[in-house]
Amino acid sequence: ARAFPEKTHQDLTQLAKDVMVHFGRIMADFMRSSGRTVEDLLATTELSGVENLDKALAQGHGALMISAHFGNWERVPHMLLQLSHKVSIIARDSNDPEMTALVNKLREGSGIGLISRGDAAFPTIKRLKNKELVALLADQSSEECMIPFFGVPAGTVLGPAVLAERAKAPIVPSYCVRVGLNRYKMWIEPALEPVEGLEGAEAMMTAYNRSLEAVVRQYPEQYLWFHNKWKAAKKRGLA
Repeated sequence: ARAFPEKTHQDLTQLAKDVMVHFGRIMADFMRSSGRTVEDLLATTELSGVENLDKALAQGHGALMISAHFGNWERVPHMLLQLSHKVSIIARDSNDPEMTALVNKLREGSGIGLISRGDAAFPTIKRLKNKELVALLADQSSEECMIPFFGVPAGTVLGPAVLAERAKAPIVPSYCVRVGLNRYKMWIEPALEPVEGLEGAEAMMTAYNRSLEAVVRQYPEQYLWFHNKWKAAKKRGLA
């Protein structure tokens, strides 16, 4: 309701139901990822914007691939692997060790490297300096900085921008959405540019929030609304 004040209660109720359906499908797709062939992945996922990644990599410092809990984010690193790049993802371990082991097994089975979010700085910078790709999701609430999301201040992490700056690596947004039965569309956007009038990490993460907001407006049922993006801001009386 905060993001779409123009929608009726009935519209929002239907959107909530559509979100539940979407993530049920995405969970099922992820669970079968270890048995998916490369041919099947390529046949079911349309990819565009590769030239944007090529341009970013031409700088010689790898690329920090930034996405969100949106669409089918697990397919993003799988598709990047098919471009003959080394890909690692930064991920938080589950509170359930058995779940963590299962998820990591599925990811590593596809050839994806893993970096624990609890100690990500050194391995991330090292891999970027080796001209590799490091992917992460950066949309969850944080106490670090309050940056607008759908016009309302929202707690936003600054870490991705700080890491990218240290490694001199570009930050490249990429998203994957479901467009039909076992059909997906993934695209790679141009590297983020800092928002004018702001400085440092805040300028880059503001650009990220704007990128994410634009795609969520197109596919609102494919965003993880279970997570309260405005939680930290609400604590401060800002949302």
